[in-house]
Amino acid sequence: MRPETQRVLRRLLRVLPSGERTFAVAGLALCGVVVLCSAAAIGVAYSQAAHAQQRSRSQETRLLGTLLAETATQQLQTGDLKRLRTTLSELQQSHGLGRITLELGNGQVIADTSPGRTLADSLPEDFGALPSSQVASIALDRFGVPDAVALQVADRGEAILRMETGERAGGPPIGPYIGVFGIVLAGVGVLAVVYRDFRLRLKALGAVGSALRSYAEGERSPEALRVCSQWGPEAQQWNSLVAEHEYTAHADQEQMVGAAIESEGAGNLAELASACDTLWTGLLLVGDEGVVRYANGAAAVLLGSLREDLPGTNIHDLLDDEALHEAVVNTASGKGLGRSTYEVERTRDEATTFLRIRVGSLANSTSGCALVTIEDITQKRVADDAMHSFVAQATHELRTPLTNIRLYIEEAIEATDDDVALRNKALNIINQESQRLERIVGDMLSVSEIEAGSIRLNHTDVRTEKLLEDLKNDYEASAEDKQIKLVFDLPPKLPVFSGDRDKVAIAMHNLLGNAIKYTPEKGQVTVKAEEDGGMLRIDFIDSGIGIDPSEHERVFEKFYRASDKRIDSIKGSGLGLALAREIVRLHGGDITLDSQVGKGSTFTLTLPAAMRAAA
Repeated sequence: MRPETQRVLRRLLRVLPSGERTFAVAGLALCGVVVLCSAAAIGVAYSQAAHAQQRSRSQETRLLGTLLAETATQQLQTGDLKRLRTTLSELQQSHGLGRITLELGNGQVIADTSPGRTLADSLPEDFGALPSSQVASIALDRFGVPDAVALQVADRGEAILRMETGERAGGPPIGPYIGVFGIVLAGVGVLAVVYRDFRLRLKALGAVGSALRSYAEGERSPEALRVCSQWGPEAQQWNSLVAEHEYTAHADQEQMVGAAIESEGAGNLAELASACDTLWTGLLLVGDEGVVRYANGAAAVLLGSLREDLPGTNIHDLLDDEALHEAVVNTASGKGLGRSTYEVERTRDEATTFLRIRVGSLANSTSGCALVTIEDITQKRVADDAMHSFVAQATHELRTPLTNIRLYIEEAIEATDDDVALRNKALNIINQESQRLERIVGDMLSVSEIEAGSIRLNHTDVRTEKLLEDLKNDYEASAEDKQIKLVFDLPPKLPVFSGDRDKVAIAMHNLLGNAIKYTPEKGQVTVKAEEDGGMLRIDFIDSGIGIDPSEHERVFEKFYRASDKRIDSIKGSGLGLALAREIVRLHGGDITLDSQVGKGSTFTLTLPAAMRAAA
């Protein structure tokens, strides 16, 4: 398989959850083969039908050429030039022919169905004889139809009639072929439905297999080995095994340290210290008075201290947690024999980290020490907080349109037959809210695709004038509803650039939509475009409420909305600006903001000159 194909396949599989990738490959390959073979067969059949139609068209042209030659000879004989030209034009239009020309032997063109050519008003007495090279240049198409006919006009000379076949518009009817391909796609859809029924089971088995491969490659982190427990009993049982393995690993560490402390000889302790320094988990030996006796390298890194400074330091000074300090002292003194776990938040140099602390006693030890293990769970906490925030925000944003749809459906149902206006109002609001719901979901999916790295840009030549013209048509009505003056200040000519037209249109829609949304009635919104220093620059200027300078960067974060109380009643998901900036940055440009509270905002979209297409 070619490297490019392998990269495309890997990107495609990366979109799927890890538990499904192994089992999805075979299904995708099978569906791909079925669809490709079906498309190839349909293509061959359609090509044969088009070939047969073209053959029939050529035979028809042969008959028309014969008829046209006889007619032209007769009218040349009589000298009726006007009628001859009319006849040629009517035959061309009625039979869908291409260009028809009639040239005399002396080289004078007396009839041409293509517009704009100046022709003689009368026929000469002597047409002249055709050159032999011109007669020899008459060619046959693949069906044996000549592209010209030599005419012999008695007592006047010779002429040559040239006629282009032309193409029959539409080609063979494509409906039956689409129907066959639809049946094939329906079969693939049935396979997808069957796959969906087994999806959870396949997810669990695939995720367990992926975890086993990670374990074989040396990954021992419990967070990396666990799978989603909602994927069925197999996933739950696997998570139980991972938890049991984690408990056993910590117990082994404690027993190893305890056995080394009980043993005699500095050599054993030196070997133990070297072994402990290879662990990614921080280890502390703490006495019954709460003073650290030993610390490995990982503990020093996680606590943000020098390793040589840790021995002799009280655990309370390192981790300011009274419950943890009490548990360590009690465990070391033998008053508490069980294992306990704590999560501690630490702030150092304006950076916050979260540590998971486990306290346990040393097995068969009389040295008066407790073993403290330390793990950094900051990334896991951040990931959990991000997921909870996303779910909470998404739930909130989706609830509003769904609630409005439900209320107005009930109002439309309760409306009587005489309340036509009330029912139409309810249906209009339901339509608006459903479109809003579709936009929210679309923005969420687009942002997720960008973050996952699975979004693809379909580069084409984009005409900036046409893009801005469509943008203006889409928002003129909403601007008029709010009595907002919408101005497009554009130069006579703007560059054509290469990019994904639909994605760039989404970014511009979000910027202009926000400008109109946050501008009060009778305000003004201006779209200004120019090419400045090799950059395509588009400014979206509004006379709206403005944004505080401290929030200029935060408004580009997902789900963030400015803290201004005036926008509480304005609907919005907080995804539009984040999506717009990510799309433009994928094109190599950027979106910047210049705004003052109460004076309005200017969002500037720029695309680099390197993205422009050649003329």
